[in-house]
Amino acid sequence: MISGFKVEGFKSLSAASIELGAFNVFIGANGSGKSNLLEAIGVMGAAAFGSVEPEPLRYRGVRLGVPALYKSSFRGRSFRRIITLEATAPGAVYRLGLDNPIDNPSARWKISSESLEDDGRLVVSRSPRGCNLYDSKGRPERITPEPDQTVARLALARRDNAVSARGLLLDLLDFAIYSPTTPVLRGVATDEVFRDPLGLSGGGLPEALKQLTDLSGGKLGPFDLDDVWEMIEWADQMTAVPTSQVPLSPAVKTTPTVLRFRDRFMRKERNTLSAYDASEGALYVLFLLALVAHPGTPRVFAIDNFDQALHPRLAQTLTRLISRQVATNELPQVLATTHNPLVLDGLDLTNPAIRLFAVDRDQQGVTQVRRVEVTPELMAEAESGLGLSRLWVMGRLGGVPRLL
Repeated sequence: MISGFKVEGFKSLSAASIELGAFNVFIGANGSGKSNLLEAIGVMGAAAFGSVEPEPLRYRGVRLGVPALYKSSFRGRSFRRIITLEATAPGAVYRLGLDNPIDNPSARWKISSESLEDDGRLVVSRSPRGCNLYDSKGRPERITPEPDQTVARLALARRDNAVSARGLLLDLLDFAIYSPTTPVLRGVATDEVFRDPLGLSGGGLPEALKQLTDLSGGKLGPFDLDDVWEMIEWADQMTAVPTSQVPLSPAVKTTPTVLRFRDRFMRKERNTLSAYDASEGALYVLFLLALVAHPGTPRVFAIDNFDQALHPRLAQTLTRLISRQVATNELPQVLATTHNPLVLDGLDLTNPAIRLFAVDRDQQGVTQVRRVEVTPELMAEAESGLGLSRLWVMGRLGGVPRLL
């Protein structure tokens, strides 16, 4: 699990630092920098893989951009040439410095600095003066890496005992930002970035649910199907079947396997429908449950716009169900952004594994990230009937637009 993350000089993040739990929710106005924070972790994941270039970034859900848009450039402040990133886990720290000239950019970013520590001992040390890999006894080996290639994975291949550092690097390598879209969930659009078992836009949902669903046991992975049907009120059955087994117009081009639902209110002879005709809210619920439940999903991932297509009360119930599951097992680790106030009412902030962050931009446009912690004052307001959703809308938590 990634316990902490720091970033300097990336987009609107001049300098930001967060301490993460297992389930993390970020609230803030549109354009406050929530997605920038997720993308900064994605950039570090691409670097940990070996290089920061379009394909590794795309694979992690990072919007592709030129250096002039990636590097912070605030009015009245000196220009920062280097983007610095730092990820921590219990017993491990990974640091990076990235550069790419604005006037003559390269497809690959240069690695200006890199260091990896395991239990306080260096595994990698790299700067413009040179690069060293360290063995288990701390003895350095001087190497000359390619300027646009990281060496952390190479160093770990030579170190059997760097358990903490290896775990941190694996979390970064597999990190992804998911943003499901309705056409892909319906099976009528192609997922541009497919990952096994689920694509970043929702591709592969029927197959993933087929693997997770146990009808005889009444389970969808760790979740009770009864809880699922309470959230999807109009249905009482869902299976993944070949397209030929659902009533679908021949003019609709879809995937070979689709979801088939049974509408509990309709007549038996006419109560089946496919994902193409099902409510988009049901598809988003199933996607999020599958993402959390499937053992093949990344150990650390983000969901941008967690509340997409969900009724506020449905979003609250789903948040409560998923956050409890994640907090109990601490795998996977989830980072989610939302604009839906009732998502907050699904969070138990007395559990340290569940955390809420307010994201704002100051008068200079710099993104500020602050954890909303449980205080005696917050508890007193909650006891008086003011839930987190109302406190957020009232502006008491931060992360709101400055509207007249």
